[in-house]
Amino acid sequence: FAIGRKQSSNVVFTGICHLCQSIMVRRVQILTAVWFRHLISAVNWLWSLVLNVGTLSCSLAFTLLEDGYSWWK
Repeated sequence: FAIGRKQSSNVVFTGICHLCQSIMVRRVQILTAVWFRHLISAVNWLWSLVLNVGTLSCSLAFTLLEDGYSWWK
C-alpha cells in the first residue's frame, strides 16, 4: 500500500513538473518572439539610418560640387 501511495505522489509530482516545464517552454517561446521582434525593429531602424545618412551625404556632395563648379566658372 505504501508503494502505491509513493507511486501516486510521483505521478502527481511528475504532472506538476510537466506543467511547470510547459509553462517555462511557453515563456521561453514568448521571450524569443519578443526578442526577434525587437531585433527586426532595430535592424530596420539601423537600415533607415544608413539610408538617411547616405542620402544626406549624396545631397551635400552634389551641392558642394555644384557650388564649386559655379565658383570656378
